[in-house]
Amino acid sequence: MSFFKMSVLLVLSCFSSFVLEAVTPDSTQQTIDFLFKPYSGERPGASFVVVKDGEMVRSGAYGYADIEKKILATTKTNYRLASVSKQYTAMAIMMLVRRGLLDFETTLVDLFPDFPSYGKAVTVRHLLTHRSGLIDYGHFLAEGRTEPLLNQEMMDSLKRTDATYFPPGSQFRYSNTAYTVLPLIVEKLTGMTYPKFMEKEIFEPLGMTDARIYVAGDSIPQRAYGYFVGDDQVLPSDQSLTSAIQGDGVVYASVEDFVKWDQALYTDRLVPKKELQDAFQAWGAKGKSDGEGYGYGWFVRFFKGIKILDHTGGTSGFTTYVLRIPSRKLSIAIYTNRRERDSKIRSIMRALVSLHSEGEFPMPMEIPFQQKLIKSNVTEAVQTFHSLRRDTLKYAISEAGMYDIGALLLQHGAKDQALDLYRKVLQASVGAFGEAEMNNIGYRILNGGLTELAIEAFQLNVEVFPESFNAYDSLGEAYMVAGKKELAIRNYEKSLELNPENLNGREMLKRLKE
Repeated sequence: MSFFKMSVLLVLSCFSSFVLEAVTPDSTQQTIDFLFKPYSGERPGASFVVVKDGEMVRSGAYGYADIEKKILATTKTNYRLASVSKQYTAMAIMMLVRRGLLDFETTLVDLFPDFPSYGKAVTVRHLLTHRSGLIDYGHFLAEGRTEPLLNQEMMDSLKRTDATYFPPGSQFRYSNTAYTVLPLIVEKLTGMTYPKFMEKEIFEPLGMTDARIYVAGDSIPQRAYGYFVGDDQVLPSDQSLTSAIQGDGVVYASVEDFVKWDQALYTDRLVPKKELQDAFQAWGAKGKSDGEGYGYGWFVRFFKGIKILDHTGGTSGFTTYVLRIPSRKLSIAIYTNRRERDSKIRSIMRALVSLHSEGEFPMPMEIPFQQKLIKSNVTEAVQTFHSLRRDTLKYAISEAGMYDIGALLLQHGAKDQALDLYRKVLQASVGAFGEAEMNNIGYRILNGGLTELAIEAFQLNVEVFPESFNAYDSLGEAYMVAGKKELAIRNYEKSLELNPENLNGREMLKRLKE
């Protein structure tokens, strides 16, 4: 999947005034303030930093790090990084490889002789690149459990299993479990606790003096506390049953710490730059490649041939996102202390990238649309959107962004205009969105209660991808929600014809025929 999904229309926009305004310093800051407006005031906050050519060119903080104590967020606030932590764990392993304590082909059985025999096929590289197939640790959480799960307990549970999801190395399956095994490797080979190793070998040498590996009961300086933000309520949501597991998501750090971390990745300070490049390559069944995929703690993507390294993080009360474009010496970090949709923080990130790349990367279209909607009215906002949508050099539309625009119209009571916009964008986006993305749009619309429009979206997906069993399965579900039983049956049958192993389709068809 490319970093930005582009519309198929290639006509220049007549709304050049927004483009001209967007490159001036004052309007850039105004746009950034607009992006972070949902985090401002007496609510859970956000901190961000933009690093360009080795300099922190822009940074800021909004809202509260601790609502109960009325402590404002700053650029020094330490947030729980969630899965963004994985790049630090991967670095620890690379350092041990550099020191000759193991190599990337070392297996779990080599490291832990009492591990089941299936561990003979699971290598350290498989763990780093999410290709191990290890059982998700959520599987080990018993119903009614109240005590946090710890790494060693998770490992003990793995040792009582007898298989992986698939032959190790054959597939990619994002695995938090894999990244909780890696700290145990660090501890076994160094004789140090994982938190102590990270402090001594990574945080202190880089000057990240306030960064911490979370250990229950320990003090974290300038700590942000996590929250759940609903439509009309804000509730504390700082920890979960998996919050004490180390390796996959327990680093606390600030955006100022990110600057130090980011700059170190251009140097030999932790491992030689030549070896570090393997972390920034995609690894697949056939080894390293120059394509998109996952490296060591980083997703690897491309936009017009430009490599982009990024990773999001989401856990109880926190959502984070970091992105690096090494060839442009541009890096950005956004840390928040609220759990929310991944697409929201991605939209903000893409906007920041666009604002700080001299227009080389397009602006998400939902941003100028929202600005116009606030300053003007629904009709003018929709006109602006359709004009900007034609300029695919300066503006981009993602499936999540497209849905968000329609949702805003529905919130303003403009149902007819929302439906019209959905139809036009769906039709124009054929070929730009893949089968899975088109399917996601349909489900977003279906879950929003617009059943007939969802049917149209799924019908369009079936027309464009007639060999996709999943497209027919989804269309069948939409017909079922609409109460159109015969049409639902017909599409589920077609789905099973294309894929007899579609268990969901088989179950739904059974229910419909009862």
